[in-house]
Amino acid sequence: MRLINARTLQLEPPRYGEVPRYAILSHTWEEQEVTLQEFTSATDEIKAKKGYAKIVQACHLAIQHDIEYIWVDTCCIDKTSSTELAEAINSMFQWYRGAVVCYAYLSDWEPAARGLEASMASLTVDGFDAACGPPRSCRWFKRGWTLQELS
Repeated sequence: MRLINARTLQLEPPRYGEVPRYAILSHTWEEQEVTLQEFTSATDEIKAKKGYAKIVQACHLAIQHDIEYIWVDTCCIDKTSSTELAEAINSMFQWYRGAVVCYAYLSDWEPAARGLEASMASLTVDGFDAACGPPRSCRWFKRGWTLQELS
């Protein structure tokens, strides 16, 4: 498991097998997602991708909530390794379960038109921590991973 240091935007393995408090980003994959390889060598071209902006915004939210690390599936898993990818898929529920908070990025939610920050919502045990709950018509609610992320 790799985590992003929310302050430095560097990928870090947990130290000595201990997993620190971390947030997790839940989202639907869009165009311009950032892979592990791209994230570790983030050129200006990579930083201009929508997926990179989404990761940075999630890091800002984590820092606001006094959480130093965040996990994002697009760039914390080496998808070029079939072994790591299979292990990641099998461990996904535990990673969501172990997170302090889950930020849901709802790209097709109306506030998304007003900016990236407006389309992030925090998931807590009690549900969405936002001024108004997102509409259930968002793609995020209709995909296979949502149920385990809400568990």
